[in-house]
Amino acid sequence: MSMRFAGRYQEIRRLGQGGMGEVLLVLDLASGTECALKHLTGDVRPALISALRSEFDVLARLTHPALVRVRDLGFTAEGTPFLTMDYVPGLPADQALEPQHRPSLFWFAARLARGLEALHRAGIVHGDLKPANVLVMPAARPGESPHDLRIVDLGLSVMRGHAHMPFAGTPGYAAPELMAGDAPSVASDLYAFGALLHALLTGAPVLAARPTSSHTEGAAGARTKTSALENSGAPAALIRLVLQLLSANPAERPADATEVAQELEAMHPAARTPLADRVEAETFIGRERELSRISLAATYDRGRAFLVTGPPGVGRSTLLRQAALRATSASRVVLVAQAQGAARGGAVISLLRGLIAALGNAAPTIPAAAAAILNGAAHTLPENAEDALLDALPRWIALLAARRGTPVFVVDDADQLEDASRLWLRRALVRTAGVRVVWVWAMRTLEGTSEATLVAGGNAEHLPLEPFAGEDLARFITARLGAEPPASLRPWLAERAGGSPVAIVQALRAALAAGAIAEEAGLLHAEPERLA
Repeated sequence: MSMRFAGRYQEIRRLGQGGMGEVLLVLDLASGTECALKHLTGDVRPALISALRSEFDVLARLTHPALVRVRDLGFTAEGTPFLTMDYVPGLPADQALEPQHRPSLFWFAARLARGLEALHRAGIVHGDLKPANVLVMPAARPGESPHDLRIVDLGLSVMRGHAHMPFAGTPGYAAPELMAGDAPSVASDLYAFGALLHALLTGAPVLAARPTSSHTEGAAGARTKTSALENSGAPAALIRLVLQLLSANPAERPADATEVAQELEAMHPAARTPLADRVEAETFIGRERELSRISLAATYDRGRAFLVTGPPGVGRSTLLRQAALRATSASRVVLVAQAQGAARGGAVISLLRGLIAALGNAAPTIPAAAAAILNGAAHTLPENAEDALLDALPRWIALLAARRGTPVFVVDDADQLEDASRLWLRRALVRTAGVRVVWVWAMRTLEGTSEATLVAGGNAEHLPLEPFAGEDLARFITARLGAEPPASLRPWLAERAGGSPVAIVQALRAALAAGAIAEEAGLLHAEPERLA
């Protein structure tokens, strides 16, 4: 019998089994899309729960083409957490790649190096890199490089400098110092990267090195690695790089993943990662103050509401997503009011179904007028059910807050909702001011809207988002390019994009496509004529 999680995710089939639990392909009943769901099985120890939370936190911090995109951290009726993320229709690297097809191998290695580069730049160390944790989406036609890859299973990842769990990596891929008890580091990730390449080239992992305090390695071990790589027929330059990555002494490995990527790019054309790919790496920058105010509101005893406004492209949806991710990471229930086409009250129905599912067995008796809506028998909001649902809402929220902490209700593009949902949600926001709940709405403007009365009456706080300027603009551009931008680029972007984050990214894409921005030896330079 297929399982359902939190009343929202319906199992389709199992994708895989691991040490922490299993991964399922599920249907998100709220959005109608498929995604992957990882849940813990067997003896659910605190360390496993911590690892699952760590994976969510890492993926919530960073969006990059080589990283799987996280969606939600939910909880079963028994209180066990589960993680949902985008479904990646790929295979483990050692099953998807043909090492003798050199373009594919070099493309893979460079793409993986750039993914590690993004993780490390964000202060994150993977901790368990191996073929099974890199999913490769095969090419559409034989003889072509793979379509794409995703680094997955970041349960053992850590923030650099933070406390780490005892060694739990994979022998054959874990660096000697990691096995000896040292903290995971950029250097240990690079060793694992070299071990992964060694396994792809030779068909076997590196023989586990004996952990020693001096991180030394015998000559026999070094000769074994060299001989296996030479027998694989790999190019001499690639062999030298793999051996350097596998050095028992961390100081003798490359300095960082950027250096590795640049060496690979010099070896083969297929390894040259377009600078445009780095522009797609997304980190949350420039809205930290607004995010902190929303997060702090969850610690109050009474309800708080925020109306986030700003023109298209200014980052309203990004702020709401980060607020939801931060609340989820803190084990709070996050519910999203999603429009269901033109159905009357469709956004209300989606929010209430999620609320009842989150309450689980603790849900009180549902008013008869609302039962058909909440059990899926009705898809529109009858007028005679509106008041009954509104009367029950504060009690439901109070029960949920007592069990799981202050819930967060998110309403994106509120000005695009149909009238019945918009009116009911406004009434709900006012009605729940006395209970622990945080409402976060996003819309283009308050001017001339009924929502303006919520702010005027003290029921909501207005958070207007302005286009980026000054230091925030500089930080955003640098983060998107992954390097210090040329001096002529910032004023050009400020003039062309007007400080809109979306417009900045679009302008960078256009400039890269026109060859107006290029990279040489790790330094960026702009072509003024092409920019003009």
